[in-house]
Amino acid sequence: MPKYTVLAHRRVIKFLAELGEEAIKQRIKEAIRKLVDYPLSLRELDVEKLEEPERTFRHRIGRYRLIFGSVNLSAHVVGLHVNSSASTGRL
Repeated sequence: MPKYTVLAHRRVIKFLAELGEEAIKQRIKEAIRKLVDYPLSLRELDVEKLEEPERTFRHRIGRYRLIFGSVNLSAHVVGLHVNSSASTGRL
């Protein structure tokens, strides 16, 4: 199976550069590295398919959500969302 090219949006790169939690930062970077083996990497990551757009997924890393999709032989990391309810305990 061919390897995917992983492209991260500039907002994701900026967010990671400014993130102070070093352990979480390393977990996020490792998850992004594993996307090279998409779709096989979906089996080992906590991934859920999103309804729209097609072939878009989210990977949960603590209170962060890595949003990514695939186009041909590239995996696009389009966003990194902070789940604010996780930090406050709300649902």
